[in-house]
Amino acid sequence: MNIQGEHFASEDDEARYCLQVLRDGTREGRIEARECLSRIFERRGRIDEALELLEANVAEGHRIP
Repeated sequence: MNIQGEHFASEDDEARYCLQVLRDGTREGRIEARECLSRIFERRGRIDEALELLEANVAEGHRIP
């Protein structure tokens, strides 16, 4: 799965897709979806929410280089 390779009509469509992956995706898909959503939140100035998503990835054992 590669969310970044997908093409979305809007950032909102991308966020909805990521939320769907968080609900129904594989472990790897959920990790990628959180990273994607964290970038969206960061662009929107929602830094606390972005950090929570990245912290959830760390709690799941994922390490971001």
